[in-house]
Amino acid sequence: MGTVSVHKTFQDKSLKKRSGVKIMAEVLSTPQFQVLTHQYTGEKTGRIYFPALFLAEFHTSVTKWLQQKEIIFGEADVKQYGDGSFRLYFRVSNCLEEEYFRLVNTLMEKAMN
Repeated sequence: MGTVSVHKTFQDKSLKKRSGVKIMAEVLSTPQFQVLTHQYTGEKTGRIYFPALFLAEFHTSVTKWLQQKEIIFGEADVKQYGDGSFRLYFRVSNCLEEEYFRLVNTLMEKAMN
């Protein structure tokens, strides 16, 4: 699996209990992206998580990006969460990483203007 960006969360409950420290959930503000490679076929699939905080600012740009014919996904590839965020599995005709960075670069340019 070729990972471009992975968000690691605190999953070790035993350590949390032993340390006596309460850990608050981290609020994500940027998309989290991975490239998944099927172990037998080698087919690559992109997985991207769009946090609600990010979507609040960039929903129009994300919607336009998702409507491109190059971004291939179906209804079953989308998982929506109660806080307004969602996860998407998708394929593209060109390089997955290039498509992701094209989205991020466009959004960052808009944020700076």
